[in-house]
Formats: sequence, structure tokens, C-alpha cells
Amino acid sequence: MLDKLKNVTSRLPLSKKSDQLIVGLDIGTEFVKALIARVNGDELEVIGVGRAHQSLSDMQSGAIS
Repeated sequence: MLDKLKNVTSRLPLSKKSDQLIVGLDIGTEFVKALIARVNGDELEVIGVGRAHQSLSDMQSGAIS
């Protein structure tokens, strides 16, 4: 996945490359979890994580409602 991101960002103008971020999102039936990371060469620096409990009305038959 990091190689795909580098391939896409290599085509961006230099002014757009100042801060490359990746967001991971896990939407489960009980919790929503997120992770934000900054790309530093071949490594990722995690700069934020979060988790929130979903209400019963947030998911309907496995789909976000």
C-alpha cells in the first residue's frame, strides 16, 4: 500500500508534497476506529488514533446508516 501511495504522490506538484498523510478507518458493528499517520520516507509516524462506540441506529444490516 505504501508503494501505491508513493506512486500517486510522486505525480503531484512539489507544493502539494509538503505533508503526506494516511488515514486508516475501521467501521465495525460496535466501534469505529481511526488512525492517522504521516509518511516519513519508508516509515509511518502515527500522529493520531481514535475510537468511538456506535449507537444501535448507526448500522443497519451491516451498512452505515
